[in-house]
Amino acid sequence: MKAASWITKILTCILAVAGIVLFFMPFVTMATTDGSVSLTGAQLSFGGGYDVGGETVTLYKSMYFAFAFILSAFGVLMAALSFKFKGTKYAAPAFELVAAIALLVYVLSNEVKFVDYRPFTLTSIGANYTIFPVITLIVLFLGAVAGVASLLTADYLEVAQSKGAKKPILVRIGRYLKDLKSEIKKVVWPTKKTLIKNVTVVLLMCLIIGGFIWLIDFGLASLLNVIYG
Repeated sequence: MKAASWITKILTCILAVAGIVLFFMPFVTMATTDGSVSLTGAQLSFGGGYDVGGETVTLYKSMYFAFAFILSAFGVLMAALSFKFKGTKYAAPAFELVAAIALLVYVLSNEVKFVDYRPFTLTSIGANYTIFPVITLIVLFLGAVAGVASLLTADYLEVAQSKGAKKPILVRIGRYLKDLKSEIKKVVWPTKKTLIKNVTVVLLMCLIIGGFIWLIDFGLASLLNVIYG
């Protein structure tokens, strides 16, 4: 089981790195009046220059793809640190999973929502995603799965070494949810009358404070107009 734990850690790291490398593959192909244009995931994420018909155009950054790229990069970092620090093993699969979900949303949506075409003059064929965003999200998702497998195998080893003193992670999660449910049952919810009273007080205080701030702002603005008017 110790070997399985190391294998899953290494696999998580390899898949995370592969996800970053795939961002340098063409994500979008566009048919323009000057020919076909391919943009990589990195270009979509961080912009840069692109030569079109002998002229260099500036590519606009896409915060959406940058979001997925940065999450993937954090996944690589956390996966690498998990060999030294135990706490980071939880973050690696989380970052990779969110990045994979983000890419899935982009791929299933119209390209216009996430790709800026303003530097180019498109033909009637338009633009399309390539297969690489799909491959990237699959790789990142598999990296997240490998990360979860690494967590479970590492937890199994810790439970075995503790000789019953420590419970498996699934048991601990179940116990936490059970305790959470029992605590929620102890919550005393306000009555309708109390709720209306509290909301009314909050709204009145907001109006009073807002009016007070407006008066100060109006007074100071009038004073400045007198001084500099």
